[in-house]
Amino acid sequence: MSLIRIFREINSGIISALLMIIYSITCVSLVFNNLLIEYIPLAIFLSLIGCVIMSVVATLGSPIHSNVIGTQDAIAIIVALSVSDLMRHWHDYSPETMLITVLMLIVTMTVFQGIITYLIGHFRLGKIIEYVPFPVLAGFLG
Repeated sequence: MSLIRIFREINSGIISALLMIIYSITCVSLVFNNLLIEYIPLAIFLSLIGCVIMSVVATLGSPIHSNVIGTQDAIAIIVALSVSDLMRHWHDYSPETMLITVLMLIVTMTVFQGIITYLIGHFRLGKIIEYVPFPVLAGFLG
């Protein structure tokens, strides 16, 4: 390996890590607001640990070693909407109970997304995305 290639890989790793940190902080601040604002440092720590675990699993388990894995903003928006609905209806509960509920919601959604992603890869269903109309896909991403 040449020295220039090593520097390119180190630079891309640093940029990926910075993006992972920024996405994690942004998504955590979106989800943990109002009553749970005091738990933001814990949530950022857990989010970064999760990103590191995802990166290691993706690097070791994928034939493509240049994957960039991180927090997904679309799922964070869904979790934030769910959490805001929980806050509206469960305002009598303690912040600790709400924290545990929100963390279990995140874990459940993460496991569900992992299972679906594994099944899509296992049964080679990646081409199914071609049947989704482009305006629908662009609207979801937008």
